[in-house]
Amino acid sequence: MRKLAAEIEQKGQNKYAFIHRSRYLLWALICQGLLNHSRIEDLRERFGKSMVIPADYTEDLSYVATARVRLLLSALMEHPDYRDKAAEGNLSFLRTDRAFENCMEIAHKKWQWVHKKLA
Repeated sequence: MRKLAAEIEQKGQNKYAFIHRSRYLLWALICQGLLNHSRIEDLRERFGKSMVIPADYTEDLSYVATARVRLLLSALMEHPDYRDKAAEGNLSFLRTDRAFENCMEIAHKKWQWVHKKLA
């Protein structure tokens, strides 16, 4: 998780400086990104049978984090409900279910993501 957060932060150190304070939201969105991945069956077959974390899998995680989740978090920070709070440095909203739901609404509009459960 730290590596993925650092990769997002590198895309804009000032813009994504908050990323380390949003680790639960980051994790939840990465999970949803994987569950909604267009190649989920392929990922499951290739990487779902071993405790080893192959480089290919970390590349897929990195893609989800930097190309999808990063954009969701950026949009969340600009969302009318959170823009003023973010400007004030009040980032407690990053730990709310509503922030996750807002991100998922954005993801649905952009990439047709739906909230999927593991069980």
